[in-house]
Amino acid sequence: MLLRRMKTWNWNVEMQSIITVSAFQHTHGESITTLSSRRQKTSAFNIVVKRLAITIVNIFFPPLAVYLLCGLGEDFLLNCLLFLLAVLPSHIHAFYISFIYFHRKRKIRKGVYPGEHPRGIYSERVQYGGANKSEIKKLRREEEMRLCKGNPPMN
Repeated sequence: MLLRRMKTWNWNVEMQSIITVSAFQHTHGESITTLSSRRQKTSAFNIVVKRLAITIVNIFFPPLAVYLLCGLGEDFLLNCLLFLLAVLPSHIHAFYISFIYFHRKRKIRKGVYPGEHPRGIYSERVQYGGANKSEIKKLRREEEMRLCKGNPPMN
């Protein structure tokens, strides 16, 4: 429910900024850089809110946090098993997954290839930081081009 509200709110903010930019460009004939910076701040704010929500859920019930990040899969089943056997390993595993997910998501937003697959994580959504395979392939090609030219990799 909370995640659905956050997605709806994010979509509403994006639509409002697009409509505002279009109206401003139509009346004044120029573009606004402040609206794009405001949109970036809103996007960063959304990530902070999502990360905070996942952390709070993780503190109280780690399998739910893993489900929200990975969906049903090996990571979720492993976390449920860890939760049934002992609660602390479940928390550690869930925090590890959330850290990897948000770290890779930040790299994707910067336009940097997130790197090779981390150990112990089976969800492609977490491995790719929420990006799809075509975006990852594009970033990987750009990273390889930078390495071929002799430029150091971006972090």
